[in-house]
Parts: sequence; structure tokens; C-alpha cells
Amino acid sequence: MAADYEIAITGKPTVQQVSDLKATVVEMLAAADLTLGTDVLWRENPAAFTPSNLRASAVVYFGAPSPSDAQVTAALGQSVPILPVVSTYPAASQELPSSLAPLNALALDSVGIERIAATLLDLLGLVHSKRKIFISYRRLESTEAALQLFAKFSSRNFQVFLDTHGVPPAVDFQQTLWHELSDSDVILMLDTPDYFGSRWTTAEFQRALASDISIVRIGWPDVSPSPLTTTLPNIALTASNFLPGRPELDDASLDRIVQEVEMARSKGYAVRVLNMHSLIRDSVENLGGQVLGVGQSHAVLIKLADGRQAVLVPCIGAPTSVNLNSAEGLGSAPDIGVIYDSVGLLPDWLTHLDWLGKFVNTVRWIKRSEIEAKLGAW
Repeated sequence: MAADYEIAITGKPTVQQVSDLKATVVEMLAAADLTLGTDVLWRENPAAFTPSNLRASAVVYFGAPSPSDAQVTAALGQSVPILPVVSTYPAASQELPSSLAPLNALALDSVGIERIAATLLDLLGLVHSKRKIFISYRRLESTEAALQLFAKFSSRNFQVFLDTHGVPPAVDFQQTLWHELSDSDVILMLDTPDYFGSRWTTAEFQRALASDISIVRIGWPDVSPSPLTTTLPNIALTASNFLPGRPELDDASLDRIVQEVEMARSKGYAVRVLNMHSLIRDSVENLGGQVLGVGQSHAVLIKLADGRQAVLVPCIGAPTSVNLNSAEGLGSAPDIGVIYDSVGLLPDWLTHLDWLGKFVNTVRWIKRSEIEAKLGAW
């Protein structure tokens, strides 16, 4: 089975630093039932790091005197996020190569190895707040299996949206569905005989396609795939995948679905981040500027045509005040923007973002459709 995520350790780490970081990452991955070396590749001091664009990846660079950027030059060109680590903050200028100097570093004497490991997993989207799955199903045909999957994925550190558990009373049901869908990494489609006979599930499927959100099809026995699903990751179930005489799935089938979704989630997350980075790069270059690198929280450090630096932080999913707060601490650049996609978000949510933006002067909200226009006005 191919790994879904990839980490590279570069620079000049000590044996103890690598050992401590590896042990901490292993412990943190256990919360998501993921294994280092199997689910997450671990590469120590590769000559060059050129991961696939279809796999969520990140680099840790341990600084030291007489630094070199040879190992990370390719990663910089691919917009792979790089986390520089230095011994102390004052030592950063001596321990980091010039190509990484603009990126926010973490100092071992100040934050410790646990913070470095947590930041690394955040770059891979493996923290609980970023592992989001939406179960699209017909209640009359697959409620029991949907509830099983809700429990299974919840136990693996996912936030799972299921309409019977995620929509409070007295709210707009349809708008809530679209909001939750736009905030998800993967849509788990339970393709039962009448899945496309419902306007709700059909609309969920179509919106996911339009939003570049990964979809995994779980086909019920004797249900022929729609032509719309032929390119999707697909698990075709048979009667043997269910408990005898019951509508629930057996444990082996649940585990198989989890593996497929984890793979699709990594690919989908990587592609959504890459699309944001590509859009930012194109907008910046169209205005005569350049991208300098990608660091913590996938923040893109840019230089505008007039020489000023700015930080653009892509938000994958629904933005919140936490995004503003986090972005504020990502650099000393005078201009910081959080890029988000407004499609599918609740109207009240968008109103709240506009209101919040009026009271925060250090960070700006920028819709992904308006990046070039906003940067041009800076």
C-alpha cells in the first residue's frame, strides 16, 4: 500500500534531534491510527526533495553554521512548505541559508520538539481540526452503514459530518449542508440504488465535483456506477461485505474504506493547497512580483513589484477568526492576507467575516477570486 503523506528531514540535524522528532511524530500520528513509514513516509537528509504534487508533503530544515539550501531548492520551486528550525532565534541569520531566511523559523530553545512536530503535522493537514469528512447518503437505504462510518472515522481523529448529527434544529438545512460540504476534505458517497434519485444527494455530489473536493464512491451491491463516477476512487461492495442478514458492513470492509478515504484525503488536500498556491503565484507574477517561499500554515511569502514583502495565507475550508489570529504571527511583513473561497459558505458566516475584518487591522480577508485586484491595490 502506497503512503499517503511524506516528511523530509533536511539541513544538519543531530542524531538526537532526529530521534526525538521521530518519536514525537509517531506518538502524535497514533491519534489518527496512522503509522510512520507506512502511511507517512519519513525521509532523512535526501539529496533533493521532490515529492509528488498528489501527496501532502512537508520539509523540516534544521539550521546550523555554514548552511546550504541544496536539499530544499527543488522543494522551494514546487511550493512545498518548509519549516526552518534553529537553535535560538538570534542564531537564525547564521544557521539558515539566504533562501530560507525570509520564512518564519522555530527555535528549539523556545518551543521544544513537541511544537515542531505539531507544526509539521499541521502542514500535512493531520491535526483534528483539518481532517474533515462529509458522508453523503440516502437515509432510507444506508443509515446503518452511515452511522458505522461516522463512528469509525471519528475514532481516527476525523471531524465527520452526518446530517442526523451535524444539523441543529431551527437552522437552514440546505445552506448548512453546503457550508459543511465546502469545509470538508472528502465526500464519502454511499452509492445505493436510489442515490441519484434524491435531489439532495445529487446536489451534494455535483457541488463536490465543482469545488474540487475529493469524492470516494462506495457502491452498493448490484448498483452500476454512473458515468459521472467512473474516474473516482471506487469500492464496489458485494453481499459478502455486509454482516449476514444485516445492513451493517463487516470490519474488513470498514477498514478498506478507511484506507481508500485516507489516500483520497491526502491527494485532495494536496491538490487544494496546490491550486491555492498556483493561483497566488500567478496573481503575484502578473503584477510583477515573485514568490519567495512557503512556510508555516502554508503561508506564501511574496515580494511585490515595488520591493515590499507580504504574506498570503491560504485557508482550506471555511475561514474563522482563528485563521486571522494565526496569520498575524506568521511574519514581520507589513501586509498579511488570508485567502479563502467564499463559494458555499453560509450567508451569515460571510457577513460575520466582513464584520470581523473591520475590527482587525493587521490581517486582511481576501477572496480567492479577488487576489490580483486586492494585491494591486496594496
